[in-house]
Amino acid sequence: MQSKNIKIIPHKVGFSVQLYDTIIIDRQQAKNGDGMTTTLNSGGFRTITTKKWMNEYLPGDIVVHIHNNVWYVTTQVGKFVFEDKMQILLNGKAQYVQPNGDYLSSPLG
Repeated sequence: MQSKNIKIIPHKVGFSVQLYDTIIIDRQQAKNGDGMTTTLNSGGFRTITTKKWMNEYLPGDIVVHIHNNVWYVTTQVGKFVFEDKMQILLNGKAQYVQPNGDYLSSPLG
């Protein structure tokens, strides 16, 4: 799927997806070298369009969805409330990382 409002920015390892002026996905090699880190960011534009393009470029085992006007991210580990600049470590098993760098130990029920 293509759109004039989407730009794919390749990196040495990974890529970014820019929607208008916002980087909505940034996939880079993890700082510890163990897998890839995916950073999600709506830029404050939590719209159906932003969600659609995130899901278009995320790996199939990570999905952004909305329930009762609340954004969630579902990974292999479970379901988490979406936060701008949240990171997901992809090293064989998806693992959510909060924006401050602390690991969240358990997903939502």
